[in-house]
Amino acid sequence: MKVLRICRQGGDDRVYQSKEDLRTSLIDLHMQDVLEDELCNSQMIKNHKNSTLDGLCGMFDWEYKIISNKEAEQYEKI
Repeated sequence: MKVLRICRQGGDDRVYQSKEDLRTSLIDLHMQDVLEDELCNSQMIKNHKNSTLDGLCGMFDWEYKIISNKEAEQYEKI
């Protein structure tokens, strides 16, 4: 089983090995957004790094779906 990241804004979908891989990727992807917030402080950064996958998806307009390895192949070839 793999995890498909789905962009609600029409961007590229991407396959990850696990929900945790997707979560850490989204943390890295959106760290700059957090740092650019004028209210950014060390607690906000800590909270961002500890965010749940569902929280990150809701905050930054993503979805995810568990897919089979076979289904993942069609996305990995792109």
